[in-house]
Amino acid sequence: MPLWLFGRIKVISYLRIPLIRFINHFGFSLDMNREPITLLIPPWGRAFTSFFDRLYAVTNDPRLPLISEAVVGSREFMSPYFDRARSSLSGVPDEARGALGIYPDPNHSGKYRGGFSELSVEVDGIPAFIRGAPSDERVLAAKSQKADAALAGLDEVMAAASDDMSTETEVTQWGAFNYSVCGNSPLRIAGSANLSTPQGFLDIVGVFLITGKRDRYEQIDALARRGEHFLVKNGYEEAFRCAFGKSKPFPLQFEPVRSADAIVRQKPGRYGLEVVQTGKTLVPRDPLAKNTLMAIGWLMNSETLYVVNRGAYLERVEIRCLLEKLGMLQYFDFARVRRFADWYASLHRTLGDSWVERPSPSQIFFGRANQLTSVGLWPALDVRDAIDPDVPFSMEHTRRVFRDCEDILHRPSSLWKKAL
Repeated sequence: MPLWLFGRIKVISYLRIPLIRFINHFGFSLDMNREPITLLIPPWGRAFTSFFDRLYAVTNDPRLPLISEAVVGSREFMSPYFDRARSSLSGVPDEARGALGIYPDPNHSGKYRGGFSELSVEVDGIPAFIRGAPSDERVLAAKSQKADAALAGLDEVMAAASDDMSTETEVTQWGAFNYSVCGNSPLRIAGSANLSTPQGFLDIVGVFLITGKRDRYEQIDALARRGEHFLVKNGYEEAFRCAFGKSKPFPLQFEPVRSADAIVRQKPGRYGLEVVQTGKTLVPRDPLAKNTLMAIGWLMNSETLYVVNRGAYLERVEIRCLLEKLGMLQYFDFARVRRFADWYASLHRTLGDSWVERPSPSQIFFGRANQLTSVGLWPALDVRDAIDPDVPFSMEHTRRVFRDCEDILHRPSSLWKKAL
């Protein structure tokens, strides 16, 4: 191996990625004298489990299934008593126990449970330090460079970035976030984590206006005009206000509750904003059940994302390399578009006529960008565009990608049929 290859390589940041791939392809290693990449993830929950499945697939680290199993099993030991919660770790093998801890669960006041703490791993030659943390801490740590990247949903990102968002635009898909955040904010979305649900779908949810199923109903703007208080699950009000409340002609007023859909079932005349993944929470198993719900139109989407600090991400090419090895996808990557189409088809099939004024998959996927406006989202031309919206976009390239995506969106695979 030539000695000059071990020296410090000074090239433009977006050219360093192909160089690293070239070196790795031929079996060489590149020592950048860097600290491990720090990645914050949820300490438990669906995203944690899916991320650990992905991490195990790329590392084959035998500790990962043991840790994941212990975290999932700890839910049964959730308790207001610390010792009771700690007993969930008693049977965990020694090689996995050091990656676990006992923490308060913010979703269950006054209760403790076992959760993921921290672990050092190596992903295809890139050292990484994975740590569990609450959602608000994860996003703020990435923003302030206390972590190199964080796993978070769009709703969590927007709740933490409410002061950084433009008041003139609505962000209803994560692809538009980087173009709507104020220029002096370092917070950026690097891409989709491309995680999966147990049914094999993309880990994506939609936010819908819900009410009791009936023939006459009102739209969200008309409701806001007359002062309707929308029921929302605790913790979501700031994300919803940031997503589409600032640019509405009348500000949305929220009433935080434990379960919006449960209250609407009891009071069918009320309206709420509900986060829906499969649609099964809105549609009862018994078709003759009373007080059924319906979803009106569509408001926004969220999925599990990788959040970064813009400056650090452009400077440290290893961050992007790590996230790509973990399966990160960009908004317009065709693999993601196909998974989005499957999610939409499954949701449509589940909700049926309970989804009124249903938009097409293109209307949800593109949003305002479907009119090719300069405010919205558009496909990146190179590795910098997705994180640096100052780079001019190509209308010709945009039209071509939009046409290809449109074709994919209306031809879902058979996955959604198998999952029913």
